[in-house]
Order: sequence, then structure tokens, then C-alpha cells
Amino acid sequence: LYRQALAIRHTCIEAEANLGNALHASGNLHPTQIEYYARLNYQLGNRQQSQGHSSAALSYFRHAMRLQPRFAEAELALGICLRGEADQLEQALEHLLNVQAAQPKDLPMVYVELARTYQMRGNFGEAINAFKAYLSIINPLYTQQEDLSIDDDLEPNLDQYQPAPIQFSEVKVGDYHFPQIPPVDDHIKRPFWSVVIPAVNRPEYFPECLASVLAQWKGHTDMEILVLDNGSEPPLFDIVNALGKGIIRYVRLPKTIPLQENWNTMVALAQGEWIFLLQHDDYVLPGFFDQLRDSLENCPDSVGAAFTNYENIDERRHVVFSQGYGLGKYRGVVQDWIKQIGVSNPTSPPSVVIRRTAYETVGGYKLALPYTCDWELYMRVAAAYDWWHEPRTLAHYRQYSNSLTLQDSFNGVSGTAHRQAIEIAQSYIPLEWKEEIGQRSRTFHFEWCIKRAMVAIQHEAWFGAMKLVQEALLIDASEEAGRKFLCWMDAIEMKSLKIEFSKILWGEKHLQEVDWSIETIDKIRRVEL
Repeated sequence: LYRQALAIRHTCIEAEANLGNALHASGNLHPTQIEYYARLNYQLGNRQQSQGHSSAALSYFRHAMRLQPRFAEAELALGICLRGEADQLEQALEHLLNVQAAQPKDLPMVYVELARTYQMRGNFGEAINAFKAYLSIINPLYTQQEDLSIDDDLEPNLDQYQPAPIQFSEVKVGDYHFPQIPPVDDHIKRPFWSVVIPAVNRPEYFPECLASVLAQWKGHTDMEILVLDNGSEPPLFDIVNALGKGIIRYVRLPKTIPLQENWNTMVALAQGEWIFLLQHDDYVLPGFFDQLRDSLENCPDSVGAAFTNYENIDERRHVVFSQGYGLGKYRGVVQDWIKQIGVSNPTSPPSVVIRRTAYETVGGYKLALPYTCDWELYMRVAAAYDWWHEPRTLAHYRQYSNSLTLQDSFNGVSGTAHRQAIEIAQSYIPLEWKEEIGQRSRTFHFEWCIKRAMVAIQHEAWFGAMKLVQEALLIDASEEAGRKFLCWMDAIEMKSLKIEFSKILWGEKHLQEVDWSIETIDKIRRVEL
């Protein structure tokens, strides 16, 4: 059958690989062909895995291993693929350890994959050791700095890592005031990059975040790395010290402060020309800093921020979302980026870098916006500066099944934050685009709130659902939005929903359905929730 398939289409490599597998199983494959067919199975496994077909990928990788049992690349790929499957973590680890024992220096990524596997098992010590082995192979500067570090077994006095208090003045942009980021002393020599990593608790993926940056570290004159431990208990000092002693500057706050205040503190402490704020459970891919520096080192002063393509990954490291912005391979300044970022936020923090002087000009993160402070800042920067696009996928954002987005749907506060961000941005978006951007954003976020209200409804979080509905109707107060809402209510065949909404609007004793009309919409907008 495989020969017949090849006779019809001689370029069908799946048929060719399966022919080789069948010949090998029957003992009829010539020894000189074994390596060729092993590599062919390996290539097909990679293709299937990249397309999300893990079962087919596993089959091809196993065929490659049967043909050539010491095929390290295939066994590494097999281990990675198994790790993404349910209840296969230990099998994955076994294969990765086999590769490590065989030829680690020829395949340094095995240490990264071992470290990632140890992270998933909660073995932070083993994960750190594996990351250090990887860094020692691929980054000679890391090894040199590690050799210069002074070892001491004394318990650290964490009080010495508290930052000096920072007094933020205010800068006005549009109709609103924002924290003023103090400028850097012009007399000091500044690195090109400041990588600032806010961290609070959740150490599960912190080693990977640090290792992804340290792998690309080229010395203190090129990059400073700053970790601000926002009152973690236990402190995250040991992880930072084990991986980045002598390279990473560790700062610790004794008590957890709000996210926006934490981010402003980090930006104020940073001295680099470009600031990259990286959450401690996200990470960058190889080439992130080199690729961006090649573009930004000689870009016009009008460029205040840059962004790369990125992917979201889940707890098993499967890619669940890819963002390319519809820009294809375009590399350069995106014309009128405010017309896109002003409608909604397509970016993610691990994909964005901002010039420090842009922070100094437009201010830091708005303290009153707990859920949309990054988007609002991006709009503010885009209203004053150009944005540069780098087309490669260079960052991974970690998406959790129990994410804050889901939790926010239960109380509805994220809807309020988006409404406030839209209102603030309308005060500084250029006049010629203000009306167009505002209407498109209101239409988009009306739908956004309704979709999240459905999540709350599915979990019977009635108050959160009502709050999101209220915010949807406040964001877009047009008659068209009102009609959309009434059609939505008619389409939902849930008598319990309408009764629960009625009880919220008219009191616990109101147990009957009401007429969902324009008057009801007005009531929703006015009610205090």
C-alpha cells in the first residue's frame, strides 16, 4: 500500500516513512537506510507536534527511536511530547535523563527541558541546577560572573535589600494625573537594557523566567536585571541568588503593595535606556534582546516603545494562542498604532519594551486601574510616540486555567477598569481620531463585558454577571447597544438568570420575571452594585 501511494505521489513523505517503518518491522530494511528513515520519522514528528497533533507526533518519535535507539534528538523530542500528555510526566523525565547521560554538551537544550520538567514536578532545586548547567554551556559570560561570585553560607539579612523610599511627583496628560518617573542621572554610564521582574509568591516558574534572561545576558554594560520581591512569603531570594548571584540585583519589600505601585517602583529604580517589564512566570525566547537591540539602537527618537509577536502557553506548555497582529513579516514603525491599541489591547507585557524617556514624559502606571494599567499606559505612550514592531515570536505568556480573568468575571470589577481606561484615554487621544477610536473601543468592550458575564452566569455568580452587564451598558450607552442587550436576554433561555437579575435590581422579595425593556436598562445603569 505504501509503495502504491508513493507511485501515485512520490513526494508523500508520510508514505515513505511508513514504508521504511514496515520494512524495519519485517526485518527487510537495509542497514544503510536506517539513519535516513529515523531522521524522516523525527522530522514528521516535529511537524505533527507543531500542528498540535501530539498522538501522531509520539508515534513518529517512537518509530525513530526503534530505528535508531541512540538518536538523542528524537528521544529529546519524545520526552518533550510526553510531558505535554496527562500522567506522562515521569516517562518524559526518564527519556530526558537518558539524553542528558548521553551527550549533554552537544544538545544543551536537554537541560532546559529537564529544568522545565522538574518545575512541573515542584523540584525547584533540580530545576535550578539544570538551568545553571544550561547557562554554563551556552553563555561564557554567565560562567565567568559565577566564578567571580563570593560564596557565603550565612543567612541573608533581607532588610538590607529594601529599596530607599521613592517620592513620586505627578505629570498631567490629557485631563488626568499620573506618577512622574524621576529621570536618571546623566553623569552615570547606563546599560542599554533594564530587565525589571516583579515577583510575588508563586515560585513555580520563576527559575525559567530568570534563566531565559540570563541566557541572553552580555554583561552589566549591556543589561541590568532587577528583581523586586513584592513581599513574597517565603522570600524568593534563594532562587534569585542561586541562579543570578553577581548578576541580578534583588530588592525586597517587606509587605505586598498594589501591582501598579510595584511596577512604578521598578521603573524608577531602573537605569537602562530601554525598560522591559517581565512577569516572573513568563519568559523570553532566544534572540529577544539581540533582535530588538538591532532595531532600536538606531531607531528614531520618535519611537517610544516596541513589541514582538508572542504566544500564550498553558500549564502543560501547549501553545493556546498566537499573536501576530496581522502585520505579517513587517518590521518597523507601525503607522498610527494608536488607532489599534486605542480600541483594545492586543499586546502582552512580555512582548513590550518601553524607552525610559517615554516613561519620564508620560508618567508611570495609573494607581486607580488595577486590571488595565498596562493597556492604559500603552495608549498614553502611543498617543505621544511611535511604536516599533518586531515580527518574530520572541516571548511566551503563561495562561492559567484559574486565571485572574476568570476570577474577575465573578465580581465584575474588570469591566469597571476597562470603562475607566477608555474614559481616561479619550482625554489624550489625538482629536482627529478621538471619536472613531472611542466608538470602536466602546463597541468592542461592550461585547467583551457580555462575554465575561456569560462566564459568571455559567458559575452562577449572579452579582458579577450583573456588574459586567452594567459596565457593558455604561461603556456603550447607545440605543443599538441597548437593543443588543435585550436580544441577548431574549436568547438566553434561563429563567433563573432573569429572576436573579430581578432580585439584584428590585430586592430579594422580587421573585418574578420582569419585562426586560429600555426602562430596565436604565435601572441597570443607575443601580448601585
